[in-house]
Amino acid sequence: SSPSRISMDITALLDLRTKAINIAFICTPSESHVEIARLCLEAGVRGLFVEKPLSLSMDGIPELLALAEKTGAVTMGACNMRWAYGIEPGSSWRFLSLLDQRPLSQWRNGAVESYRSHGVLLESGVHLLDLAAHNAGTITDCRIEGYNDDCVHLHVAHRGGAESSILADWCEQSRTNRTMRLVSLTGHCDVTPDTSDAMYVSEMEHFLSCVEKGELTCNPLSNAAHVLEW
Repeated sequence: SSPSRISMDITALLDLRTKAINIAFICTPSESHVEIARLCLEAGVRGLFVEKPLSLSMDGIPELLALAEKTGAVTMGACNMRWAYGIEPGSSWRFLSLLDQRPLSQWRNGAVESYRSHGVLLESGVHLLDLAAHNAGTITDCRIEGYNDDCVHLHVAHRGGAESSILADWCEQSRTNRTMRLVSLTGHCDVTPDTSDAMYVSEMEHFLSCVEKGELTCNPLSNAAHVLEW
């Protein structure tokens, strides 16, 4: 559907059920997230969960963040891979290495066309950039070491001096491999993610608990916007 048609459909839904909708989950194509999120906030939803990436550009993002702050809604950007690795953020990590390799054919139907529209960085590598920011801290610089439609290699600098190396590889000939290596002054640990449904359950439990208590989530839209901007 066109953005204008989506807006009409969402507005009609919110007009019909405003009193019944307390929480909205936005799982539509990325280019429609900002407009639908705006409509939901204007309708007074208490909780707003937005799939990754937050958008495909920064257009409208500052206005959306201002509206979220004004309404006081509890917001969260999708970040399920945080629970897959089960690593608590810590300032002791000096270097973070993230590898995510999976052939695009393993994704849903139409994934090849969807991801190649904007490359793997925005559509899927955003998970890795989010993990880097979550575990190593606020991003202060990001350098592209190599990039094409199927693969991206990034070097990321973080506030406090930590660094990250990210490789997202969706080439068809690649074997599936996901690992995280965290290096500190005293050693390192390698972590393989648990990508079962448990990570989604934990993510939802966190979000719904925060909405119920009126607390800040671990990844409010302002954080998701920080990752998207880089």
